[in-house]
Amino acid sequence: MLPLKNLLSYYLKTMRSTLAIISSLGLTFLASWLLGRMGMDRVLLLSRLEEVPKNVFEWTMFISSAMLRFAPVFGFVEVKTLSEDKKMELKASSMEGHVVLVGLGHLGRRVADLLVKRGDSFCIVVPPTERETNESVDEFKGKGVPTVFGDASLLRTLTTANVEKARALVMTIDDDLKNSVIADRAKKMNADLRIVVRVFRDEIARMLRSSGDADVGISTSLASSPLFLAAITNEIVLTAPPLASIKVEEGSEIDGKGLREIEGMGMGVLALLDGDRWETPPKNYRSKSGDVLLIRL
Repeated sequence: MLPLKNLLSYYLKTMRSTLAIISSLGLTFLASWLLGRMGMDRVLLLSRLEEVPKNVFEWTMFISSAMLRFAPVFGFVEVKTLSEDKKMELKASSMEGHVVLVGLGHLGRRVADLLVKRGDSFCIVVPPTERETNESVDEFKGKGVPTVFGDASLLRTLTTANVEKARALVMTIDDDLKNSVIADRAKKMNADLRIVVRVFRDEIARMLRSSGDADVGISTSLASSPLFLAAITNEIVLTAPPLASIKVEEGSEIDGKGLREIEGMGMGVLALLDGDRWETPPKNYRSKSGDVLLIRL
């Protein structure tokens, strides 16, 4: 459920055509009144449709008043006839402090599942071609997750997803060049945006991090190489929950939180890095800036 402020913004956007019609009719009524030099009594009678018009100015005022009475009906029809895609776009553009997830492939689907589990507010951006071919799109739309169909490298798509007011952008598509373009444009729209990008080549990940366009650049080869190495001598259980080591940043959502509070955010703390060793955190542990935690997602 959107906050009241965003709900009002949503309905104002859906009725923009109606508001434009009302404004035009009001200006037409006012111009006819001034040009026709009519007294207030005459104006009130015409606005209530209680008097027969006598000239072109009075007829203009009469017709404008009649149409103004039907303006709410125009607005109702406009909202009712909005396509499902348009409603989703309007919801996405009204969001604030949310996560924008680009891509809904195998990795994107896992990220989306975790965001739902954590209760995070997020929208999804996928190409229009996936409207009918990607079953996950309908699944998350059914869960009420706003979905924007478009090319995420285009400014209009990022604007529709309201990147300007988002807190994070996560890119899971398998196109290093496009990911670089999206990261660059998104950072220019929102300098405070946290950008996490999946890339295939280590050098691209390093370039994105060094340029400042991405806060976290995760190379697929770097992330998967330890798994392949372990598989040489061990059986890999791929159904195990995903793990990640994270550094607590000052002012982040887990900074200063206890174990139970972090658990409530969908992250289980398994270990705390002490020097070069992983230790079990004490029960009264509270995170602080600079701590490195091993978490279960």
